Amino acid sequence: MSTKAFKKPVQTGTYLFLLSIIFFGKILTAQDCEVDYTADDKPYPDNVPALQDYSVDHMVQWYKVDLESLEKPYLKDKELFYKERYESLQFLLADDYFLFVDSLQALVNDIGERLLNANEIKKDERLQFLVSRSGIPNASCRGEGTIVINAGLLIHLSSVDELAFILAHELAHHHLDHVNKNIEEQITFLNSKETNKKIRDAKNEKELANEELRDWLKVNALDFSKHSRNDELLTDSLGMEFFMKAGFYPGAVLSTLDLLKDIDNRAEADLKLEQLFNFSDYPWKEEWGESQLSGLSLVKISDEEEELYRTHPEVSERIAQAKRLLSEQEKNDTPDFCKWKNQLELEILERHYETRNLFSALVQGLQIAGLSPENTYANTIVGHCLLDLCIARKKHKFGKYIPAPNMRMRQDYFEVATFLDNLSFSALKNLTRRWLGEHCKLDRENEMERAIKLKLEWMENDFLEKPEGVFSYFQKWPISIFLTQKIFEDPRELSKKKKKKK
Repeated sequence: MSTKAFKKPVQTGTYLFLLSIIFFGKILTAQDCEVDYTADDKPYPDNVPALQDYSVDHMVQWYKVDLESLEKPYLKDKELFYKERYESLQFLLADDYFLFVDSLQALVNDIGERLLNANEIKKDERLQFLVSRSGIPNASCRGEGTIVINAGLLIHLSSVDELAFILAHELAHHHLDHVNKNIEEQITFLNSKETNKKIRDAKNEKELANEELRDWLKVNALDFSKHSRNDELLTDSLGMEFFMKAGFYPGAVLSTLDLLKDIDNRAEADLKLEQLFNFSDYPWKEEWGESQLSGLSLVKISDEEEELYRTHPEVSERIAQAKRLLSEQEKNDTPDFCKWKNQLELEILERHYETRNLFSALVQGLQIAGLSPENTYANTIVGHCLLDLCIARKKHKFGKYIPAPNMRMRQDYFEVATFLDNLSFSALKNLTRRWLGEHCKLDRENEMERAIKLKLEWMENDFLEKPEGVFSYFQKWPISIFLTQKIFEDPRELSKKKKKKK
């Protein structure tokens, strides 16, 4: 879980089905979010304006407070860091990066209140707990009072207690002021006499000056990473204390850390492309799945680079520390499970496509389609991705969306990228036509289908003459279509139903 302030939103995303939350005083149990999801529905409330307004007010208010509290030396540099953090949060809010779904927000708020009250931590008005639409499995403390858990991490958690431990960990980062202290340390290092001398020597092209500057910066990066890893162990310890005093299941600490050991692999799935793209009149060809790349084409990070950039200790070290701090009985406590995975998968899928991350949207959509073949929403997104990739191929922009060989670290990414590499333009169009015919319900009158029909018409015309209005759907429908209670019901039909009820 990173403590670094992020400057730009990562592509991905998510909206949530209503989590059923029952409050007993201030106590939450895992049974509170027992929710089952249907294959084809995506009901949820629209973003809650009051929460969004509160976040904007919060951001402006505390940015001013922080600026006034800054002290010399290096005041201008500090102001620059804080301004960049403020502007990045502005950007994230404007980009609809956070999920202001009322039931989910109520859940994280209640966990936050419970952690604060049980530990007699004075309620900090600047503290707010948010869920982001990012598909990256991470959580972060931004340093100015915002604690964020990404949908990409939440999707892997099984219970309210695991969510509570993640938030307790980030609350400990905030309580220890790690982010702001790290900013201070980096500013001090960059303004030190030694650093400035090495920079001047490099500018003056002194012999070996560039190499000395690189080595100097590398040593600092290593020291910073080691310091960050020590911070994480301290944060785990304090976070566990917050978590335990709040009365959550102790065993969730170990289950959460165990999950983090192979979090990236858990995101992968056996896609079975040979089944998904095997049609009766256009069967799967073995060469579509055969990689032409040798193992040397896939770049693996070196041990030195891993040590340089790794800000967290090995999870095994964190688990060992947690076991030392837990009693035998506490280690074996197991919380009940919460079923929020299916809906979060759809939310991350929507975010990928909305931000034009076609490749990730395609992989995510195929994963859902493989596990739930009747999920019309996922199938329709896959159809849109295939059509958009046909357009990109025709415009010679295919490489813009398909990761280069050295970026295909995940097995699912490697399989899909290899598959696309091996398809001729004609084969891609044929598979796209058949996918749309077999998996997408184009007889329904809503924006998703209208957009597909226009793109399909354009493809059948060999992309020569653009159908009128085709581009108006590229960014429009992912937002507007979600304003209905059921995504495949026309808004006009819903309006008629409401009038009949009256």
